Amino acid sequence: MKASPTYSKNDLLEIARWQRLIIGVVLASLVSGAAAALASELVFLPIAITVLSLYFIYRLAAALKDGDPWGYVILSIVPCISLIALLYLNSKATAVLRTCGVKVGLAGARSQDLENIEAD
Repeated sequence: MKASPTYSKNDLLEIARWQRLIIGVVLASLVSGAAAALASELVFLPIAITVLSLYFIYRLAAALKDGDPWGYVILSIVPCISLIALLYLNSKATAVLRTCGVKVGLAGARSQDLENIEAD
C-alpha cells in the first residue's frame, strides 16, 4: 500500500492555484468552442486552450504527488477518458485541500483560506 504524501503550505498553495486554473480553462474551452462554432476564424482558439489545459493538468498532477503526471496528460488527450481523468484530479485536489482545512467551492479554494495558509 502506497503511503499518502504529506503536503507543505507551498504544496497546498500550488494545488489550489492549479485547480483554479483548470476550472478556468474548462470554462474557457466551453466559450471558445462556442465562439469557434460561430466564427470559423477562431478555430485555433480551442486548440490553444487544449494545449494550455494539458500543461495545467500536468502541473496539478505533479503538485498532488499522485503517480506519473505524464500519465494524466496522455489520458487527457483521449476523448471521454480525459473527462474521467480531469474529474479524478479535481476530486483528489479538493480532498487534499479539505483535509488540510481549506474550504473548496465550485470555483476552487476560497481566497481567504489560502491567505490564512500563507500567513501561517
